[in-house]
Amino acid sequence: MSETCSCIKLDNISRLEADVMKINEKLEKHSDKFEKSRDTEIVLERTVAVLEGMREDSVENKNYIKQLTGTLSSIQTTMVETTCNMRELAKNQTETNLKINTMSTDYDQRFDETNKKIADTATKITIVDGKGKIDVVEVLAANWRGFLVGGVGIGAIIGLIEYLV
Repeated sequence: MSETCSCIKLDNISRLEADVMKINEKLEKHSDKFEKSRDTEIVLERTVAVLEGMREDSVENKNYIKQLTGTLSSIQTTMVETTCNMRELAKNQTETNLKINTMSTDYDQRFDETNKKIADTATKITIVDGKGKIDVVEVLAANWRGFLVGGVGIGAIIGLIEYLV
């Protein structure tokens, strides 16, 4: 019986060792699962931290978006006003150009009239200048007899005065 007992004991020990091995394997599997769940928990904690940071950033971004919206609205208003001012300036420029063209036409007409008056005046001056000049040869040719008689008469008077004096 001792041999039977020892076989039984060995058999029981082998079974117990096999059971312990199975239990150890199950513990290993559970330990691995526990480690994986622990890793998952760490990842979830980090994810929660990241999500909280993103939520805070989202709140800040909403504030920035509100500020940017206000700024863009102001820029839009300024651009509309600038466009209106540009249109008004273009209208005024057109009116000014029309006035300048009218003044230029009036100036050209007055300039032409003044040039015509200057040309007429120059012609009149030439005519008056021509009438004011005495052509000695023409006068002598036309009145040579009168000058001759007058010269002889003056010579006679001068001779008489010398004689008497």
